[in-house]
Amino acid sequence: MIRVLHVVRSMNIGGLENIVKSILLSADRESVICDCLICDEKESDYEEELRTAGINVFKLSAPNKTKIKFYIDLYKFFRNQRQNYDIVHIHMAFTNGLIALAAKRSGVKYIISHSHGVMLPTKNAFIRKPYEVVMRKFMSKYSDGLLACSKSAGDYLFGCEAFREKGKVFLNGIDFLKFAFDENKRDVVRKKLGVEDKLVIGTIGALVPAKNHMQLLRILNEFKQEDNVVGVIIGSGPLKKTLVSYANDHDLRDRLLLLGKRLDVSAYLQAMDVFIFPSISEGFGIALLEAQANGLPCVVSSNIQDEAKIAKNIYTVENDAPLNEWKRAIQKAYNDGRNYYAHDLRESGLDLYSNCKKLFSWYKEFLQ
Repeated sequence: MIRVLHVVRSMNIGGLENIVKSILLSADRESVICDCLICDEKESDYEEELRTAGINVFKLSAPNKTKIKFYIDLYKFFRNQRQNYDIVHIHMAFTNGLIALAAKRSGVKYIISHSHGVMLPTKNAFIRKPYEVVMRKFMSKYSDGLLACSKSAGDYLFGCEAFREKGKVFLNGIDFLKFAFDENKRDVVRKKLGVEDKLVIGTIGALVPAKNHMQLLRILNEFKQEDNVVGVIIGSGPLKKTLVSYANDHDLRDRLLLLGKRLDVSAYLQAMDVFIFPSISEGFGIALLEAQANGLPCVVSSNIQDEAKIAKNIYTVENDAPLNEWKRAIQKAYNDGRNYYAHDLRESGLDLYSNCKKLFSWYKEFLQ
């Protein structure tokens, strides 16, 4: 039996967290046992579900600014738990390096660092650069295996040479049948939202700059002359006030539904007519996979990786293209309509549970 401890920043609703949750729940607990260490004392959205499933959930304080206390807490934790786990699998971006260092020095046998995306440069990127360089060295030195959702995500977090030597691509995936189109659910949700006779343009993702939700609002402004167009955004985050302010300033409040975090994302996908994904930066795009599984025509930015575009009804627009190009693409997508056989996309290699089985076989290989 292989015992694996997954280390995450939180288990709130989100793309990375959904992947980790699926890995945890897919383990059969006979040949592979997966438990979870959350580096935040606040209650996470998925904690109760994980505990109910018999998964051990440990908690540590979130990393502070200097991360000294965080490192000490990690070292003590791993020192106490090192006999209980064969592998520590880390999902915390550049903090992976510090966690890998603490785990290795406390005697953990095998460590995997996992990259889930490519981050946007921040205002303090110059200040962070030395930290990132050190963390890359730690990940390369103290991680026995490197995983990433794509080659670009692996090259970004670990460096090209390290990922080439130690890395594997673990494709993100979803349960395609869970997101299959359902006409009855569509009618119920559209009635609930009051959009029965509307063209609904929707998107899903944290309200952060990388997701570029403001583009949807700009596009809604382009549709101002058409009374039947509304926008739906599922997600929460620090940019909510900015979006609300823009909507108020441009008289879009009656055309925009900000629905916050939702556990029942598949139900709200049913209500949409076109899915828009204008991200500036994206690791792989779980929300885009979910939309494709639902059969939705998708209009995406040119920043989205080709690996995530598997359906035929996807329309790519340059992210800095004029808004009327986005508008035309949305109109074409709407006219072309849904792919009602989208659940057949399971053959794409992005079926989550098949990929989890592959990961568990990799665990065995790593330990040999």
